[in-house]
Amino acid sequence: MPDKDFLWYLASMAATNPKAVMSAYSKVISEEYAPVIGQEEAIRSAVSFLANPKVFKLFADAFNKNILESNLKNKAYLIVDAFRSIFIEGLPGAGKSTAVLKTITDIINEIDPKILKKVIVVSNSKQNSDRLAEGLKFADSTEVISLGVEDFK
Repeated sequence: MPDKDFLWYLASMAATNPKAVMSAYSKVISEEYAPVIGQEEAIRSAVSFLANPKVFKLFADAFNKNILESNLKNKAYLIVDAFRSIFIEGLPGAGKSTAVLKTITDIINEIDPKILKKVIVVSNSKQNSDRLAEGLKFADSTEVISLGVEDFK
C-alpha cells in the first residue's frame, strides 16, 4: 500500500470514534442496500473525513513536511480539501448512489446531522440528480443543491 494511502487510512481511523461509526453503520445497513468491501472502506473514510477534517489536515501536513524534509521530489503530496468534498466515481448502476451515498448520509445523520450544512448533488442530468437528492435523507437544516451536467455548460 502506498504511503499516502496508508496515511489516509490511519487518519480515517483517528478522525472518529470507531465504535460510534460502527454502531451507526450497523443501524443503516439493510437488505435493501449493503455496500461491498471496497465501498465499505470508502464509506468509513468519507464519514471520518466529513466528521473531522482537521485530523486529516494534521496527517497531511505531517506527511507533506516529511516529503519536503527528505527531498523526495518524485513523491506526490497528500492534499486535504478544506471544502470537505467527496467524489465517488464509477459505472452507472454500480451501487454508488444507493449503497455508498445513502449509507454515508445515514451514518452522518446518526452521528451528528449538523455536519452536513450544505450538500451539492451532481449527476449526468438534473433529473437524475434530483432523484438522487430526494432518495437521500438530510437534516432539515441541510441546504441541498441539485445539479446536472447541463448546468455547467
